Amino acid sequence: MAKPSSLHTTAFIHPNLYKDSVALMRVAQGLLAMPGVVNATLQMGNPANKEILHEAGLLTEAVNDAGPSDIMVVVQAHTAAACAAAIEASQSQLAGQENSTPNTGAAAQLEIIPRTVGMGLARLSGANIAQISVPGAYAAAEALKAVKQGLNVFMFSDNVPLAQEVAIKQEAVRRGVLVMGPDCGTAIIAGVPLGFANNVRQGVIGLVAASGTGLQEVTTQIHRMGAGVSHAIGTGGRDVYAEVGGSTMLQGIRLLANDVSTRVIVVVSKPPAAQVAQKVMAALAAARKPAVVVFLGSREASPAQHIHVARTLADCAAVAVKLAGARAAPLAGYPLPRKPVFAPSQKFLRALYSGGTYASEAQILWASVG
Repeated sequence: MAKPSSLHTTAFIHPNLYKDSVALMRVAQGLLAMPGVVNATLQMGNPANKEILHEAGLLTEAVNDAGPSDIMVVVQAHTAAACAAAIEASQSQLAGQENSTPNTGAAAQLEIIPRTVGMGLARLSGANIAQISVPGAYAAAEALKAVKQGLNVFMFSDNVPLAQEVAIKQEAVRRGVLVMGPDCGTAIIAGVPLGFANNVRQGVIGLVAASGTGLQEVTTQIHRMGAGVSHAIGTGGRDVYAEVGGSTMLQGIRLLANDVSTRVIVVVSKPPAAQVAQKVMAALAAARKPAVVVFLGSREASPAQHIHVARTLADCAAVAVKLAGARAAPLAGYPLPRKPVFAPSQKFLRALYSGGTYASEAQILWASVG
């Protein structure tokens, strides 16, 4: 591989165009597969993403002035020709149908892309979920429109002000619909994946989680242990804050309690606010279905015999599988780590995790051995 100094770098801003992180990752993966391309990154131009580019040495003057509604594209390749080809490919993919030959007549009417929730609902009569993936500054307004039209909402968008999240969820409760998010990265509703989701078998275990990586870990462990998932409802990480009050989590528990396909309920979260934890436990007690709770790092006690408190994500999955009566024997949970033996010059354990929940769980396990 060539040294970084020998690479050709090209960057540009695609103004006033929003694509969610999944779409941008797909474009980047395609560019990386092109001959000679070494690095390819596409990010929305918000401060956090600029900081990521800066730390990677990729924040050039060409993209420094990008705004939150602009896409920053940076490509590095071995040759100028490879760089130019990748940039051309990225522009073509981002533009999408904007560069296609326009149609006329009835065909054009059929190909009009819905630009609003109302247009989408008119196109797909009977739909009951709207997926919101726009910049955070606009996400709340779009979610509220969907809620007022009687739609459940999956909000992939982040950077939504907390007060707006509270208002949207209060309206959702009044209208009897569910708001998953903001910053909800994963869910599985009746076998249909939303956002980032894993291919797991359907079954009788229903989950509600304020942790996307925690939800993915538990559902995949359930699958590995021989059981399956009825629904996996994400709430967004702030749902368990005192200000939000566990609104979506409590709704999710009630939905699973009334769902005939769900026999076991699982709740996954980092420690909620104290009053939210009490409400969650009370809702599980009222549900009267076997339940497993993991509040990572919390010492919350079980208020009823049918509610089981797990310590780790794998233990949570194992207990849920056992309660579901799956024939396959559960796999062993995580072994506790051995206490590390440090040299006098060593002071730290360092690791890279793909989610904050995994990092928190690792801290809990390491703390248990001093």
